Amino acid sequence: NSAAGQGDTVNEGGRDPQQELTEKVILREALRSSDRILRMKLRLRSCSPLDVVLSAPMVVVVSSLFWWTWFNHVILMDRDLFSRSNFALAALDVVCFHFLFISSQLAYLRTVVTSPGYSQDSGEAGEEETLAELECGGQEEGRAMSQLNSERRYCQVCQRSKPERAHHCRICNKCVMRMDHHCPWVANCVGRDNHKFFFLFVLYTPLTAIYHAVTNSVWASQWFHNNLDAWLLVAQVWCNVLVCCAFGIILIVFAFYHAYLISSDLTTLESMSSVIRTQQAVLPSQSHGSPYTLGTATSNCNTVMGASKWRWFLACA
Repeated sequence: NSAAGQGDTVNEGGRDPQQELTEKVILREALRSSDRILRMKLRLRSCSPLDVVLSAPMVVVVSSLFWWTWFNHVILMDRDLFSRSNFALAALDVVCFHFLFISSQLAYLRTVVTSPGYSQDSGEAGEEETLAELECGGQEEGRAMSQLNSERRYCQVCQRSKPERAHHCRICNKCVMRMDHHCPWVANCVGRDNHKFFFLFVLYTPLTAIYHAVTNSVWASQWFHNNLDAWLLVAQVWCNVLVCCAFGIILIVFAFYHAYLISSDLTTLESMSSVIRTQQAVLPSQSHGSPYTLGTATSNCNTVMGASKWRWFLACA
């Protein structure tokens, strides 16, 4: 009996908190590793014919704006520069413009076709609930946040448990993991698995638009003096420049805003949610910023952009 009592004492009071945290981290990595193959299979969206028909108009509009800009920049401006033997300037412009253009196009394509991460498909509700303490920065804080969010951890529409930070999208009719928002311009939700591509889209697109607007306006103002009879062509060039300026200014604001959200480990929904403010009041250690933060901006960025910093700004990675 005395030996059994001693064993119970060791088991109850002899565990090191650091060892428990290490075991939790190992458990989290094991669960996520076992789910990696399933995530890869579900990376692409499964769209019904109705989804394709409803989302096609917005995708066509955005793609048309991209290729309208490409036509004015490459076919009109760069071809004219090459015809006037400005080979060095034209070649440099072709390289710079196509780097930005291809990056924005690839980011847009991947945002459209990549699944944001649906909890119904990935089956991560159990994992997220088990590891809620780790994601929220500690055992006591994790329990407090789970209690605060207990009323929204079950989706009445999907009729299943809803993981931490997941929200039900009425348009997609699914619960989206770490949902940021539903964007009609990409005809898709922005969530855990495609937030990086959306950020790169709103980053490279205004850079492409502003670069095109500046270079194309300088060229058009000079070219128009020698081609006064081509007023209709010049009019559509200036119209394209104005459209690019408008989109560039608007999207650069979105880029800065999402850079702030990613570095703070927040989503658009969470930044406007009263639940986050309630959690900050209940958890003193998280009184500033997101209650989900990992401590530093770099660590927070790693959760969205990836662990390899040199691949952060590559839409193909």
